[in-house]
Amino acid sequence: MSSVRDVGGSTVTDFRFAVPPLPPLHVSRPRLLARLDEATTNALVLVCAGPGAGKTVLLADWARRREAPVTWLALTHEDDDPPRFWQQFLEGAQAAGQEFPPVAWDTGHTVELLDSVYGRSSPAQPRLTVVLDDAHVLTDARILDGLDRLVERWSHRVQLVMAARSDPLLPLHRHRVAGRTDELRATDLAMTATESRALLRAHDVELADDEVALLVDRTEGWPAGLRLAALRMQGSARPAEFVALFAMDKGSVGEYLTQEVLARQPDDVARLLVETSFLDEVTGPLAEAITGLPDCGAVLAALARTNLFVIPVDVTQTAFRSHQMFREVLRHLADRQSADRVRLRYMRAAQWYRRRGDVPGALWWTVRSGDRDAVRRLLVHGGLAEVFVARRQVTTTTRAELRRVVDDAPAPGTSTTERLEHEAARWAIDAVTAGPTGRVSRPPLPGSTEAAPQVQVTIVLARLMLGQAAGATDAVDDAAEALLNTTSRTR
Repeated sequence: MSSVRDVGGSTVTDFRFAVPPLPPLHVSRPRLLARLDEATTNALVLVCAGPGAGKTVLLADWARRREAPVTWLALTHEDDDPPRFWQQFLEGAQAAGQEFPPVAWDTGHTVELLDSVYGRSSPAQPRLTVVLDDAHVLTDARILDGLDRLVERWSHRVQLVMAARSDPLLPLHRHRVAGRTDELRATDLAMTATESRALLRAHDVELADDEVALLVDRTEGWPAGLRLAALRMQGSARPAEFVALFAMDKGSVGEYLTQEVLARQPDDVARLLVETSFLDEVTGPLAEAITGLPDCGAVLAALARTNLFVIPVDVTQTAFRSHQMFREVLRHLADRQSADRVRLRYMRAAQWYRRRGDVPGALWWTVRSGDRDAVRRLLVHGGLAEVFVARRQVTTTTRAELRRVVDDAPAPGTSTTERLEHEAARWAIDAVTAGPTGRVSRPPLPGSTEAAPQVQVTIVLARLMLGQAAGATDAVDDAAEALLNTTSRTR
């Protein structure tokens, strides 16, 4: 075995357990290093965040500053095997200076063996910090039981520091209540504007304060995204041009997220993410309606739990959003699909909102689909009545899009029935887009009294809503009376 000079002047006698080197142009993060220093009395420190969050770099920086002994286990899926894991654990501890009795090298590693090892070894040995990097690969109950025993019984001998993409399968709730843990999450690891500026300067990149703020906002402080952005800006005469740039070429954030995150997902999961990326927020039932895939809620929750750039937006974790830059990648991939597939997703979203009685939501996605006939049908056949009864407001953006629909004229040769529905839709759109100074009426189409009952109701209801918007009492009274007459005739 080789000897490696490492942490605080101590000697680690096996390179397998040495703290990894820091990357070039590394920028230390004092606020997080201080948090880790404050946690040295805890039995367990958990650093949990997604890929590229800087977990390994932060812990390596912290470990290199420590005077107390540290051993580092860079775990792989092959290490999720009790004999292999505990052999490495004990060898790493020995390499950092701890001494164990011969029983420690028994191949039948169990929880009781740990008690035997630490119960028989000298208590005068310094407390060891063991960093378990990529600890999320550990799922075997015999390993987890042993780690739990270390936290609960032997924390005066060993401190565990676990870097993971998802919470380890330990009884964290029990250790939290007992005050044994400290935790750093993705929100803690997100880089501040000050840290981002320091990173940019390390790459000889200078940006104005508002440009740094925009970059931090777009990346949500994601360290890998900021570092990749700095690398792209490095050496550029106009680095600010890269701040709002979306790119998918080699070395870009888009390439990283595509290869390191999306490409590692099963096909159905990738499809779920791409096909729902047009939504700012998504729930399981909405995702199922759009994609036709089962158990979307559980999939989204699992992605959020494993910090794969899917973030819960409510305390019950039923609605989710994607990280901004990840959503840009997903939308880029979605937009490369055929226009028909994109329109189909919009219409499926509209139908889902319609079934829930959310006409404004249904209107928005129907408008986005570009199917103006579907917009008219939605308003004329019950949609306007639901907006009126539920007092639901249509967004300003939807109003602007609807004005384009109302300007359409019926095509030549359109049947009387279709022309009447077209006119009713114009009335309805006037009603949902009118402001306080909106017009009270529009000239009716000849023969409108012969229209289908629902079409007549829509026109009269629109007149009533327009009168209300304009504060025209007489018009409201006339429309209300006409509405009563119309509905009585249709019974």
